[in-house]
Amino acid sequence: RMAYETIILEQAQGVAQITLNRPDRLNSFTAAMHEELRSALDEAAADARVIVLTGAGRGFCAGQDLNDRAVAPGQAVDLGETVEQCWNP
Repeated sequence: RMAYETIILEQAQGVAQITLNRPDRLNSFTAAMHEELRSALDEAAADARVIVLTGAGRGFCAGQDLNDRAVAPGQAVDLGETVEQCWNP
């Protein structure tokens, strides 16, 4: 089982609850969160009949965290790469 830092996975009686857990950033996705969510979905799918996806704090998810991609000052973030690597799979 993967150790999760940005999500919480709880499973009981055929129900898995995955909580996006970055409430300070309105649960916006980072590359690490994408990886953790894919892993948690794979893990939950083995035993769960139902998967509930929720968010901690006051917002479910604000989308992609645009501060996650480090670029040189003055250069634009290539969001196409983020979409292709993280959202498209």
